Amino acid sequence: MTTAEFALEFDILYNNISSNKAPGLDEYEKSVFLTQAQEAVVISIYNGKLTGEGFEASEEMIRYIDHLIKEANNTTPTTGLGTSTSSVFYALPTDVWFPVYE
Repeated sequence: MTTAEFALEFDILYNNISSNKAPGLDEYEKSVFLTQAQEAVVISIYNGKLTGEGFEASEEMIRYIDHLIKEANNTTPTTGLGTSTSSVFYALPTDVWFPVYE
């Protein structure tokens, strides 16, 4: 599907939902809307709200978000004050979300 086809399909669905009464959207507004929707879906998957289970509970959910996953390896420690002398700190990437296991 090309970008033009995708934009046209979005316009059709948007107009059907709003009964042609909503103002039109430009390409930037569509991009912002769809990016926010994608983030909401990913957060729902991670929180288990879509299936009631964790995001790694099924192969379907793993594959659903697979193209959004970015792995980062950081082996260079940074400085910081820890609770013990053996505490080690690493800088986390700023452009990714990451699940925290407790």
